[in-house]
Amino acid sequence: MSGTPAHREVGAASTAARPAAALTGAEMTALFQAVLDAGLDGVVVCDRRGHVLEWNAAAAEMFDLPRERVLGRAFDHLLAPAARDAFLRALAAAVRPSPRPAGAGRPGSATPLPHAREVPGVRAEERGVRSGQERPSDFSALTWGGARLEVVAVRAGGKPFPAELVVIPARAARPLVTVLVRDLTLSKRTETRLHGQRHILEMIATGSPLFAILEAICRLQDELLPGSVCSVLLLDATGRRLVHGAAPGLPPAYQRAIDGVEIGPDVGSCGTAAQTGETVIVADIATDPRWAPYRDLALAHGLRACWSTPIRDRRSGRVLGTFAVYPRTPRAPGAEELTLIAEASHLAGIAIGERAADDALRE
Repeated sequence: MSGTPAHREVGAASTAARPAAALTGAEMTALFQAVLDAGLDGVVVCDRRGHVLEWNAAAAEMFDLPRERVLGRAFDHLLAPAARDAFLRALAAAVRPSPRPAGAGRPGSATPLPHAREVPGVRAEERGVRSGQERPSDFSALTWGGARLEVVAVRAGGKPFPAELVVIPARAARPLVTVLVRDLTLSKRTETRLHGQRHILEMIATGSPLFAILEAICRLQDELLPGSVCSVLLLDATGRRLVHGAAPGLPPAYQRAIDGVEIGPDVGSCGTAAQTGETVIVADIATDPRWAPYRDLALAHGLRACWSTPIRDRRSGRVLGTFAVYPRTPRAPGAEELTLIAEASHLAGIAIGERAADDALRE
């Protein structure tokens, strides 16, 4: 018997008021791991000695180290030697007992966030990052009791990368620390790129020698494209030959061998780009027929690919020379590398064009 409507309403109300079953320990563990792994930044939980207790998916990808290989290891060993002392000082400050805030623990009272701590070994001017202040080169205490550091970290294969660490004391039965890790590679490269381009434009505006400007362009691209070397070749007065412009990373013997090369449809990457006015991508010098006359020369100097783009006058569009990237491994460029090449050739075009205009005025 289902009962009267009144009885049914009372039954429904009691069922709705009954609390749901609490999560089991296994469910809580699974939920905690899911939350950790959903983060875009690395999340590392360490004990008071800095040994890793937890390691999320983003950290595993960033350091190229799976969780099972890093648990129990000292986290500071994943940092460059010069960065380890700063991390250990921040760790010691984070696990140091702090005074219990007034009102903490009383029912209905709010526990205020702790004030910034004095981190041993950090100068006073390096503590506290406020709006409008430049971030210190080491680290600064944060208002919620943590510390921020910019360090060099090391991936599993030994490759260093710039990283930001935020070391946060965790509220737990034993002293624990959460370390948030952010890979700064992209932001640092963007910073280097913009600073370098600004410097080159200043050189152009102040009338620096052309060879110095072209060399600065090559050096900037060498830094932005690790594992590659860059060069600028200029069309001579006849418009038929390419002569040396700048190539600080290329072997001098190779520079001399290609200085004055005649352009043509099958003359390596640069000779072909100057002839056709189009970007030429050679992913493997060893097999590309356009490199047949110069293959042995390039391979002997460890040059395995060559991506060349025409440098054009920004007013007339006339080809003035070529900008080339020589990777040390056979490969084609990615989208970001193509953008860097286009920017470099554009800057070179401005520099060469402005110098030609100045020379014309003097005449």
